[in-house]
Amino acid sequence: MKGVYRLLLQAVLPTLMVITVGLSPLLEWFDRHLYDMANHYATQKVDADEVVLIDIDAETLERLGHWPIDRTYHAQAIDILEAGQVGAIVYNIAFVETDPDNDSADRALITAVENSGRVVLPLIAEKSVELLPLGRPDLPGVLVGHADLASDSDQVLRRSFLYAGVSYPRWPSLALSALFSYAPIKADDYVGLRTPYLHVGFHDRWSRDYEVLLQPGIRNYFQTVPRFSFHALLNGTVRSEQLRDKAVFVGLRNDSLEESHLLGGALQLSSTEVQAYLFSSLHQGKVLSPSLPFWSISLGVYVVLFMLIASYQALPPWGRGAILLFVVFGAVMPVMFYKLGYWISCLPMLSGLLVLILQRVLSSQISRHKKALN
Repeated sequence: MKGVYRLLLQAVLPTLMVITVGLSPLLEWFDRHLYDMANHYATQKVDADEVVLIDIDAETLERLGHWPIDRTYHAQAIDILEAGQVGAIVYNIAFVETDPDNDSADRALITAVENSGRVVLPLIAEKSVELLPLGRPDLPGVLVGHADLASDSDQVLRRSFLYAGVSYPRWPSLALSALFSYAPIKADDYVGLRTPYLHVGFHDRWSRDYEVLLQPGIRNYFQTVPRFSFHALLNGTVRSEQLRDKAVFVGLRNDSLEESHLLGGALQLSSTEVQAYLFSSLHQGKVLSPSLPFWSISLGVYVVLFMLIASYQALPPWGRGAILLFVVFGAVMPVMFYKLGYWISCLPMLSGLLVLILQRVLSSQISRHKKALN
């Protein structure tokens, strides 16, 4: 029994370390650096086969005029894409109000959207008010999605929220709305971490739900995704076979008009590029769902306790070997869950093991010192 009590006493300090680290800001700091490292070195996991990017770039603005360009051009682009039999038309441009100086352009855009029936448009929020596309809450043929991209406190974008909205997170993200247009069955199978308030929003506040991490490897994705200038689409340079059955994302590519987002691994991307990547990740089931600290703490306690049990002298060799298998299983669990699409922090486990090792070293030195004195 003395051996059992000794093991229990030895478990106190590493267990406290696991819990303390799991509930401390150190956990978030460590995970951010680990995630950024993975994003920098990860090979491509998400394919760009179903996506095409249409850029409203400097050439487009030079040929079509200053920003914002006439909405008639957007109507023409939607008609061209619809004729090209695309799977979804995702516009990352907020037409939040009508143009009083060009009513005919508004009518042309609305007609093109209604005729298509597969256009995704963003809503935005200003002063706790949701601004819907063209000021029309009942615009036929439109799927509405929020374009909110939430950077972390260090201004690096690592995560997205599949649902958000004022007071209640009822609007799917632009990427998820695109998936509802492109593959509705897959869109119903969304994942992500629920918010602590369990989807209950706050009055007059922008609230978010279903948090996901962007899959590391985004750098390689944009080396393979096809992209064309908006002007090239209008003048017929882009062939129909390059568009057919694709999810086409249309957005600005101009740093002077829209700030780019800093991602892990020192990568700069436009919001349209991020939404396209998130769409492909959702379509292929390759987004990462973060986990609550409870799971990383539980994993750390599990590994520490089994490591201590394996050191119990009364165990037969075969028993010690079996316990060590449990330790190895726990140690590789973060990698296994990462492969399955879940991010579980390994820092509490590593902290507990470090304390356990230090205890062993210190105990061994004390024992040698006692023997030397005797």
